[in-house]
Amino acid sequence: KRLVFISTLDSTIKVFFDDSLKFFLSLYGHTLPALAVDASDDDYILASSGADKTIKIWGLDFGDTHRTLYGHEDSVTDLRFIKRTH
Repeated sequence: KRLVFISTLDSTIKVFFDDSLKFFLSLYGHTLPALAVDASDDDYILASSGADKTIKIWGLDFGDTHRTLYGHEDSVTDLRFIKRTH
């Protein structure tokens, strides 16, 4: 399954199937909009970073937050998975 991710101004991340653009999940947890998203090669884990100075690790099976990373002094504007490591 290939997925498409859209960050919205209401601080949610919407997930759609790539082939049909059919809605799959909404991810709630950022308090300000997400500025960057990246998925693992197998589309099982999503990482997002936001204007709320956090990075969130999401499971894409149920849309749950696996971990939230705090401690940044400003908005986190970019992040990337290293390919073929998960």
